[in-house]
Amino acid sequence: MIHSLPADLDAIARDELARDERVDFAAQPLAGRATVRAFGIWFFAVPWTAFSVFWTVMAASAAGALDGWGIVFPLFGTPFVLIGLAMLSAPYGVWRQSRRTLYVVTDRRAVVATPEGDGLTVRTIPPGLLR
Repeated sequence: MIHSLPADLDAIARDELARDERVDFAAQPLAGRATVRAFGIWFFAVPWTAFSVFWTVMAASAAGALDGWGIVFPLFGTPFVLIGLAMLSAPYGVWRQSRRTLYVVTDRRAVVATPEGDGLTVRTIPPGLLR
């Protein structure tokens, strides 16, 4: 096992390294620190979502009074509610991504593995670019 990495990330790191490559440093980013920074979007997301929900509910309650086109107004608000919910969940996404990110520095290179969709993107940085 490489230092104190979780077993799944340890396996990923071992798959990336050559047999004779020596690990000097292996770690993950601090998930809490990244998550705290992502909470900045909440200052915008909370009023956005609250107004979007309010507007959609009010449009839905007035939909019965309108003839034919009454359903259009609540449907117009739905994407805004969904965008608001996505912004509210952004800190969780950042936390989840940082829990799956891996940094490894070896005697030959640096490796950064980050989650990308269902897979993992692995970048190798040669020693000449590390200085």
